[in-house]
Amino acid sequence: MKSLILFAVLTLGFAFAEGTSSDESQTNESYTQAQTLIESEDYQGAIDLLLPLAETDDQNADVFNLLGYSHRKLEKYDEALEYYLTALELDPNHLGANEYLGELYLETDQPDKAAERVAMLETLCPDGCEELTELQEALVAYQP
Repeated sequence: MKSLILFAVLTLGFAFAEGTSSDESQTNESYTQAQTLIESEDYQGAIDLLLPLAETDDQNADVFNLLGYSHRKLEKYDEALEYYLTALELDPNHLGANEYLGELYLETDQPDKAAERVAMLETLCPDGCEELTELQEALVAYQP
């Protein structure tokens, strides 16, 4: 009887894990491919992979952050802004979205708004973090 119960538990566990991981692995695989395309500066290719992810996983702030980043790099600032704001609606403490939104503000000559993102990152990273340092450096280097 014990072995039958153990078999049932293991079988259900594997079935559950298999179903969950295949969905997640598809998302993770597309997301990872998008990151690779971004690293090689193929921003449109990344967007093409990320848009379907945003539709199927509309609560994933990381996906919206990368959509914002890719659009910003293509100088599609209005779209980038929308994606960053969506990422921050989903996760107001998202370090990357806060940093990149600040960089967008600098690229669109809004240093005061970029300074607000610095202040937010200072709150989120009281001991400092890479995102805070990079945005601070960008703000110091800002030339209108």
